[in-house]
Amino acid sequence: AIGMERLISLLPETGDDRDGRKVFLVALGEGASERAFGWAQQWRRAGLSVLWDFDGRGLKAQMKKADRSGAAFAVLIGEDEIEAGAARVRDLRDGVQRPVPFDEIPARILEGLS
Repeated sequence: AIGMERLISLLPETGDDRDGRKVFLVALGEGASERAFGWAQQWRRAGLSVLWDFDGRGLKAQMKKADRSGAAFAVLIGEDEIEAGAARVRDLRDGVQRPVPFDEIPARILEGLS
């Protein structure tokens, strides 16, 4: 009796409200952790909001924290990524992960990782 339109308007929106400028830096290993501060500063100057876990936890714990943070992207950096010169960037909205050269990360994320 109240009408379908009114009922639909009462339902919560299901769109993803993650901030596209917010990234969570997942540093794995001592080498990545040591470099994390410099990358975070550089990416902040480029316009990103950068968060990371200072406790040095494992990948699973850091990814859970990244997901809860509201960030749109997780930037995963370990010894292999440092050696390759490219981080793994995971879009937390759809789960797609791709390698991105370190110097391109801010621009690519601000473009929505196109």
